[in-house]
Amino acid sequence: MLAVTRRTDYALITLAHLAGDDEGVSSAREMADRYHLPPAMVTNVLKSLCQAGLIESERGARGGYRLRVPAEHLSILRVMEAVEGPFRLVQCASPEGSNGAGCDVQAWCPIQSPILRLHGAVREYLNKVTIADICRERPSSALVQAQVSRE
Repeated sequence: MLAVTRRTDYALITLAHLAGDDEGVSSAREMADRYHLPPAMVTNVLKSLCQAGLIESERGARGGYRLRVPAEHLSILRVMEAVEGPFRLVQCASPEGSNGAGCDVQAWCPIQSPILRLHGAVREYLNKVTIADICRERPSSALVQAQVSRE
C-alpha cells in the first residue's frame, strides 16, 4: 500500500504551521503540543528540514523555527525528499544514474514502461503542489480550535 509516512506527515503539518505563523517563529514543543504529535519525532523532522535548508532555527529564549523557503516555492516532493530521501514509487524508478539497480526483474519486466510513466506523473504532481496550496485548503484556526476543544 502506498502511503505517506509519519515523518512526511509531521513535516507537512509543521511546515503548514510555520507558513501560517504570524509570530514568525515556533518552537518544536509548541507545534508538538498544538497538533498532539510526539515531541521527539517533531524535533527529528525539524532537524531534517533544517539540514535540507527548508527551514532555519533561531536559538534563545524566544527561539524556534521559521521557513527559509517561501511556502509558494516549497513543493511536497521537496519536503518528502528532505525527510525520506529520493522519491521512488517502484524499484526500477531509482535515483538518477543508477539504472534501476536493485530491481531483480528489470530485464524482462512487462510493466516497466507504464510504471515508470506513473512514477513520473506522481513525481510531477508532487512537485507542483506546494505548502502554500495546502495552507489555502486547510480549515480556519477557529474551526480547528473548536474541534480540538470537543475532544
